[in-house]
Formats: sequence, structure tokens, C-alpha cells
Amino acid sequence: MRFRLLPPVRRLAAAAAACVFAVGGLAGPGSLPRAQAQPAECPATVIIAARGSGEPQAATMAFPVGGATTNGWEGGMIQRTLEHFDLTDTTVIGLDADDYEAATVWLGSGSEVYESSVNGARNAIGRALDFERRTGCRPSYIVMGYSQGAAVMHMAEIPLSWSGRLVGAIYMGDPFLTPGDPALIGAPSGGRGMVYYGGNGLTSTQLRAAPIVADYCLPRDPVCDWPGNVDAANDNYGNHIIYFRPRPHGLTPSEQEVVNRANAMLNLGRQRKADGANNTSPTPVQWSWIAGR
Repeated sequence: MRFRLLPPVRRLAAAAAACVFAVGGLAGPGSLPRAQAQPAECPATVIIAARGSGEPQAATMAFPVGGATTNGWEGGMIQRTLEHFDLTDTTVIGLDADDYEAATVWLGSGSEVYESSVNGARNAIGRALDFERRTGCRPSYIVMGYSQGAAVMHMAEIPLSWSGRLVGAIYMGDPFLTPGDPALIGAPSGGRGMVYYGGNGLTSTQLRAAPIVADYCLPRDPVCDWPGNVDAANDNYGNHIIYFRPRPHGLTPSEQEVVNRANAMLNLGRQRKADGANNTSPTPVQWSWIAGR
């Protein structure tokens, strides 16, 4: 993830607020199509993931627990986090460069970040829609985002919940983090997103729809532990770029809590599949309006 200069926060907040209304301004589900039986090979859960600003595609790999595969478009930070989850019966969909630019943040980049984020959020919904149309499956969903990708997936969270199948949300380095968010892991200060701007809907709590949430903020990460860490923002963003960094002694307590909550989400998805709970939850018609397809 690369930042060139600390952006003007108020301008970026205004641009991001516009993203929220552009993506989530539609009403919730109304008249929905009738559900049908799902194919037997459908995954229990699909994770839709968005990488951080300027983050490139990571390696193609199979994850060690559960055997899920990835083409790397979730980015390296999320990929090394996913390696600790039980991904049995799970599909990982990373938003690729056509879905989401992951624009680099720099002085004056508000309009570029706006376009990148709103397109990413719309295409996250589009990827869920395409998956269900192509496979006939109606899985549970987990949204996952790092940095700018957290903003993207926050904006997709409520529309995805209209399916009745959203089981969780995972954020790291969240620029929308509400101070004292009950889902917060880490940051003993209580955190505060760099573009948190109470009153305009641009907060992690106001955009929330998932039943289980992990919002992980490392202490002194200026993107989610703002405003006391401006110096870190001007010095390669400090702790913002070391989430789930490999350590010889294993996971930290905060990292383990993220893993525990993530596995609770994944277990809920597997239980819903076993119970047939998703069989009566059709694809929301509003997804096609948002995605434009």
C-alpha cells in the first residue's frame, strides 16, 4: 500500500460521503424473485475482498486450512490474514483491477479516490450478482476490506445484507472507524477513522449490517487511530502497513481475536448451508440496479 502525501481529510471525507449515497441510496429489498433449490456443489460462504490503496495483485495460492484458492486480487495484506482462517467450503473473490482501481491516495486525489471507491462498491455487488447468476448458488457472504478497501466494502455491506445472507464483515485499517466502535479490536484509544465525519452517515457503525464484525485497528495506525498520529502518516504510514505481519511467536492476542470472529462468521455460513437456511433467500433485484447489469 502506498501513500504519497497526507490528503486533506475534510475533502476526502466529503468525497467518500458522496460514495455512500451513490451506492446505498436505493431502498431495501421489495418484491423479490422466487428462490429455487441450489446446486449441491455450492460453497457455504463467499468472501468478497477489497485491497488497499495502490496495493497490487498478490500471488495465486491455495490457503492452508480448507483449501480455498485465490487469484491474488484481495491483495497481500488480506491474503496473509486469510491464511489463518478455516476456509473450508469457502470461495474467495478479490475485486480485480477492472472492478476496483484501488487508487493511490495523494494530495488532491479526492476525486480519484471517490471514483475508485464507488466503482469498487458497485462492482462488489456486481460480483455477487454474477456469481449467483452463473452458478445458481445463494451462499452466505462475508465482506472484507483493508484501508481504502474497507471503505469500499462498508458501502457494499448494506446492499449485500438485502439477500438475508450476510454473515460477517472484517475490516483492517478502517478510515470510517467510529470512535469506540463496539466491533473494534486493537487501538486502546478507541480509534477514529481518518475520514470519520459524524453526522453524514460516513461511519463504521452507521454503515453496519452484518451480525458479526471484526474492525481491527493497530495502535498508532493513522488511518484508523486518527488524529493523534499525523507524524506516522507522513512517515510511510507506520503501523498501517503491518497488519498480520509474520512473527516467530505466532499471532498477537488482537490477531487471534480477528481470527476467532472470522471463524465464527464462517461457521455460521456452514451452519446455514447445512440447515438449508439460504434456500429461501433469492438474489435481490436491487443488486442489478446498483451494478448496472
